[in-house]
Amino acid sequence: MKGYSHLPAAAIAGIILLAFVLGFDSYARFIEARDVEALANNGVEQIEAGTALQEAALADPNLLPIFGGSEVTVEDTPYTAYRFFQTYPTGFQVFDVSRAGASFLTIAQDLAALGPDLRGKKVVISFTPSTVDTHDINASVYSGNFSHLHASALAFSPDLDMQLKQSLAGRMLEFPQPLRDDPLLEYGLIHLAGGTILDRSLYDLGWPLGMLYVTVMRLQDHEAIVSFILAHPPIRPYIDHNPAPIDWRRIRNAAYSEQLTHTANNPYGVDEYAWSDYQNQKIVPTLPGSRDQEFRLVVLSSREWDDFEMVLQILKELDARPLIVSRPMNGWLWEAFGVTRQTQGLYYSKLRSEMTLYPFPLIDFQQYNDDKYFSLDGPSHTSREGWVYIDQTLDRFYHGSAH
Repeated sequence: MKGYSHLPAAAIAGIILLAFVLGFDSYARFIEARDVEALANNGVEQIEAGTALQEAALADPNLLPIFGGSEVTVEDTPYTAYRFFQTYPTGFQVFDVSRAGASFLTIAQDLAALGPDLRGKKVVISFTPSTVDTHDINASVYSGNFSHLHASALAFSPDLDMQLKQSLAGRMLEFPQPLRDDPLLEYGLIHLAGGTILDRSLYDLGWPLGMLYVTVMRLQDHEAIVSFILAHPPIRPYIDHNPAPIDWRRIRNAAYSEQLTHTANNPYGVDEYAWSDYQNQKIVPTLPGSRDQEFRLVVLSSREWDDFEMVLQILKELDARPLIVSRPMNGWLWEAFGVTRQTQGLYYSKLRSEMTLYPFPLIDFQQYNDDKYFSLDGPSHTSREGWVYIDQTLDRFYHGSAH
């Protein structure tokens, strides 16, 4: 028995450690839930890199999470959603989980990491036509937006269909740079994507360690947030939530007038800060339709459509309640680029065809394709006027209608 005399002490130490971990997890979740509204849209790094604050936002009935790219944050005006709704004018504020250059593959990892927390929750998936105006993802931008926690939670997820995980793993392996310092994640992805019986056996063998790895990273995420809150207590005055009707027409007219003053130096609705670049490099004498074939080839064959479908599959499997929101093209500007209106319509047709198998509401704003003041540049970053249309759409979705 002497050889086993250390076991009771080890068991007690294990129980104490487990109790500490569970206690810290509960404490962290409590203060995250308490402060998530104050931390929303304040540039806290863990909002994009982690899952804890995203989970807290999903559980908060006063928050509407938005997953997207630079179109959500690039134009910092009173009409931008996170500014417009910050005082809960209709009872909620948005929770921005966007980052510049975010691809559908990045968004897929974000959503997969949330797992069952998405069940029954409203979320907004935001993007622009420029997302698919390229054959494939920019590898350096993808690496810059990479979250090891999100990617690992996807790779070792117990909630997603194996075939879907295999497809996602194969896609992630096409971008090896962020995997070089993460051998366990790379191991999981390689054997997920392999698809053979041996690969499946090796994946299953490593799965418990992968889940432990994800658990440790989630605890580190909690620790980072708790440390931030303790060092920077969210000081924010109480905001009384008294929803009131909004005069959208008045706000839209004001935003339109402001947009006119910022685009008075050109006929395409390009914001004045960017016009010199367009005038000198992008607006050149171009024959009508001269880029139709190029646009058709790129938009219809973009790898991003495959990633978009995987985003939709994740949302469906996890039983989320998403609103899919695309910005419109700036028809006048793209016509100046050499793409006719008819060819521009291929983007909307392709987008709607991708949605056929998924019962999610889609708002693509095609009716504003010829409104040169909806966007402020070629990539369809949203203007002041455009944001009012987006805000009204978000408000309707939060309160129960997508249209």
